[in-house]
Amino acid sequence: MNHVQHKLIKNKLLEKKFLRVLYKMVVDQYSITFDSYVKFIKEKSIIDGAIIFFVGGMIKDFVTKVMKEVIIPLTRGKIDVIKKFNIYDYGLEIFQLVLTSYLLFVLHRSVDKNF
Repeated sequence: MNHVQHKLIKNKLLEKKFLRVLYKMVVDQYSITFDSYVKFIKEKSIIDGAIIFFVGGMIKDFVTKVMKEVIIPLTRGKIDVIKKFNIYDYGLEIFQLVLTSYLLFVLHRSVDKNF
């Protein structure tokens, strides 16, 4: 083996070693595991924000429906809206809102306790 070949082999070994060290540094710093993902989500309060936006969206949809179907027609003098008003539909939507927000709360608590 001549001097040039020896130098090329040595450089390739150094490159491999450098890449291994670099990879280890990246993996250690930005650990790509499920635990590190959950830790990131908890530290940055991502779940809290997602729950707030989700439940807020559901509340907005419910209020918009009540406004369009009940309040706005009543302000325009359409009394027959009260006859068409189905309390069970609105009650079911409120129940769905409460149940969904409770399940999201349970999910949030389980993530906080288990990870």
